Amino acid sequence: MQFFYHENAGMQTIEFNNKDSHYIFHVRRFKQCDVLKVRNLNDENLYYYRHIKKNIFTLECIETAKTIEIKYVCNIILSMIDTKDIYEILPFLNALYVTNLYLFYADFSQKNRKIDLQKAQRIIMYSCMQSGRTSAMNIQVFKNLESILQNNTKACYIDFCKDNLSATNQELFFEKLSHEKQKLCGTNGVIIGPEGGFSQRETNILRETQQQYALNMPHILTAHLASVYISSICFSAYSN
Repeated sequence: MQFFYHENAGMQTIEFNNKDSHYIFHVRRFKQCDVLKVRNLNDENLYYYRHIKKNIFTLECIETAKTIEIKYVCNIILSMIDTKDIYEILPFLNALYVTNLYLFYADFSQKNRKIDLQKAQRIIMYSCMQSGRTSAMNIQVFKNLESILQNNTKACYIDFCKDNLSATNQELFFEKLSHEKQKLCGTNGVIIGPEGGFSQRETNILRETQQQYALNMPHILTAHLASVYISSICFSAYSN
């Protein structure tokens, strides 16, 4: 645990709710009257709070940021899949510095699946605390592919079937792009379809307007695994 999150970090006194206090004292085995590192994820400061009583902590000192967190932009655009799979990948995407996770209902998505955004935010916050990331990944939900394209006009998309690539694009596998192009794809957004793929209607829309790529893999990845895989490639390209 690199730090603990509290939205009011920076104030002279903060109070944790019972759930967070249980985690701090019983799961993390924090000792009473010790000093706890806290961030608010809105600034780069690290706040040191001493435990006073029960769930109450008081500010002792502030450590200002010596280095600014990397300025890296990666937008993953994932069709709505089983929510348990989405919850599962949130910590990984956040730790890989994905800036925005945009979820949308594709034609083959089950429309009754609803993600609990409060639960998702809690998972992301815990990921920040574990990984040390000081700005949390943003998550938004869109109603369909068209609404996604209105907000991400330059996004590319991944087709898991290599045979669907046009003859002129047979070598345009995502992993074979230059680092600069991989970074640009991450910035503009990478669209990943559901397990059943895109519908013919969606495929027609995408082929007319967006750049198409396949993954250079011997097998087909599930949508949630592909999102982690592509995020790691984009971050690796930035690191290099």
